[in-house]
Amino acid sequence: MIIFQKDILNCTPTPEELTENFLTPQSRFFVRSHGILPSSFTESTYRVSVSGLVSSEAHFTLEELQQNFETVEQILTIQCAGNRRAELNDLKTIPEEVLWNNAAISTARWTGVRLKDILVALGMDESAKHLEFLGADIATRENKETPFGASVPIEKVLAGDVLLALALNGEPLTLAHGAPLRVVIAGYYGARSVKWLSHIIARHDESPNFFQQRSYKVFEPTVNYKTADWSRPSAISVMPINSTITYVERTSSGEVTLKGYAIVGDDTIQAVEVSFDEGNSWHNATLTSEVIKSVWVFWEYRASGITQGTSVIVRAKDSQNRTQPATLEEVWNFKGYQNNAYHRMTL
Repeated sequence: MIIFQKDILNCTPTPEELTENFLTPQSRFFVRSHGILPSSFTESTYRVSVSGLVSSEAHFTLEELQQNFETVEQILTIQCAGNRRAELNDLKTIPEEVLWNNAAISTARWTGVRLKDILVALGMDESAKHLEFLGADIATRENKETPFGASVPIEKVLAGDVLLALALNGEPLTLAHGAPLRVVIAGYYGARSVKWLSHIIARHDESPNFFQQRSYKVFEPTVNYKTADWSRPSAISVMPINSTITYVERTSSGEVTLKGYAIVGDDTIQAVEVSFDEGNSWHNATLTSEVIKSVWVFWEYRASGITQGTSVIVRAKDSQNRTQPATLEEVWNFKGYQNNAYHRMTL
């Protein structure tokens, strides 16, 4: 793993290794932490509370969750909102942020229970509009200690897109990945998939937590930290269309093999295209994995006669024919979030 921060653990596999497996092994699943990992939990002492706008509050053990609610499996991709931040930093410095490569993303088969089923059982008030999640980890922001928290609109929960996960690819979660229980949300950036889940609160409004209100928001390129009006933009949620190159093999004769992934949070990827002439012409890559909504798809392209020093560009298209912004200048922001510009690489 590439370690970006050690004390507050943040790491990814190498980009080349990332796309070796469609389902990312837990030992190679990227780790995003905002504070020191919480102490280990035990099944006998762990409880997750559900409160707020519900008819009856509850405190569930892991055993009670598994006994009282249907256990389901879902293949879902989690991507850090800062994935590919290093490219934006090369354009213009982004201070005090993790300079992720393009491997802060992973996919797994998650096992857990639907949050929707729990809320139905407890009797959620019709006035509830948001579900807030709080984790057991404590981060320090603006000289204050705060648990990591987030919220999602109630519609996302009622659609069955929010899972309380206990296992990753059939293995119990490790502490670094949120054990004993974490949130996993289909199609949303990982900032909403709170780990070490301790509280679920049905609310009229969004979570007031720092990470919902004063982080994970995207501003125009002209805005900086001092001029940002944090109340203006919405907190980021759905992953926009994105694609990157993770593997390049080039022979002395000029034969090139390119591999990578593409993702879109609210649709399916329909095509990945590669250009060797600065976008004047595009060539269709082969999609090499199953196409699933809100889940990454792998792609591959082989070419011959490619000279050293050639610039390669990749872009994706979804079923609505949406594609990526062409340049980093279009998406640069002072937090370095949501970089989904064309991915470029010089061979």
